[in-house]
Amino acid sequence: MYTAIKLAVVTTLMLAAVAACGKKDAASKPAEAAGETTTTSAAVPAKASCNMLTELGTCNEYRSGTTFGLEKSLCEGYRGKFASAGCPEEAQVGSCAMSDGEVKRYYGSKVAGEHALSVEEAKSDCESELLKGKFTVDPNAARASAEEPSAPPPAPPAPKAAAPAAKAGLKPKR
Repeated sequence: MYTAIKLAVVTTLMLAAVAACGKKDAASKPAEAAGETTTTSAAVPAKASCNMLTELGTCNEYRSGTTFGLEKSLCEGYRGKFASAGCPEEAQVGSCAMSDGEVKRYYGSKVAGEHALSVEEAKSDCESELLKGKFTVDPNAARASAEEPSAPPPAPPAPKAAAPAAKAGLKPKR
């Protein structure tokens, strides 16, 4: 429960930071021409990310912006690792495309350990009233949550050979 609350607080702060970083007003944008093609956030490579795998089992990617000063400060304030690259792809259970172009990625136990999220938890977070995102299940989600293969269990000890029964009344030779 504590992790879910922490996840919601961090997400809220990061969304507020992105919104406060000078997003242009929709009224100041020219209207799109009929038939004009738009690019989705999934097609635009990430310019920066905040890796919170060890804290929340998530990583946020930022596709628009230039300096990312506020995002970096918030990320590091919550013990995340800020990078000028996208999030890792290994062991994802899904991703959440948000209206501001940010993508939040959710991870399974192979990389997130005790902060791993199930597909259901990730979907619930993404589609919450706070994020209002579009959730996509990763095709390898089942493998992302599977535990690492370990060495085969040790073979059971061999049964001890029964000691010969001492003959009644005879003393062993010395």
